[in-house]
Amino acid sequence: MKDKIYLVSPNFIEEKVKKIFDMPGDIGFISKFGLLCGLREQEIIYIKEKEICNNGYGCDCDSLHKVDCKNGLTIIAIGWTRGNKKALATIIPTKYWEKFRALQKFDYTDIVATHKIMKRDVGIALIRIVISSYCSTMRFYNIF
Repeated sequence: MKDKIYLVSPNFIEEKVKKIFDMPGDIGFISKFGLLCGLREQEIIYIKEKEICNNGYGCDCDSLHKVDCKNGLTIIAIGWTRGNKKALATIIPTKYWEKFRALQKFDYTDIVATHKIMKRDVGIALIRIVISSYCSTMRFYNIF
């Protein structure tokens, strides 16, 4: 159903987020990363494949720009536009960013597999949980 907003109880979101954080292995990691970064599927693939600029701050090249903060978070300036959808930036725990970038193999097949397993084990697709709970995630878990 397009153009509708569904309000869910906080318990629904908390239950789904807990199930995601309890998922083991690579699928569990991809699920957590998707939840925490708040990016769409293609944007996640884009930031995995795109090089990181070494020129420092204020550069206007097409590469990703990152800032590692002292509080354990990494800010990624993405600056990617696809149609009228934009991915300007994301903030992700540094340990998740480093593990994500170190994955030897990651593509759309991994996202499809994650969707299927999440639907089965969590009862919701990755993109739905990202949309419904991105802003609520840190309220329920100490992710660091």
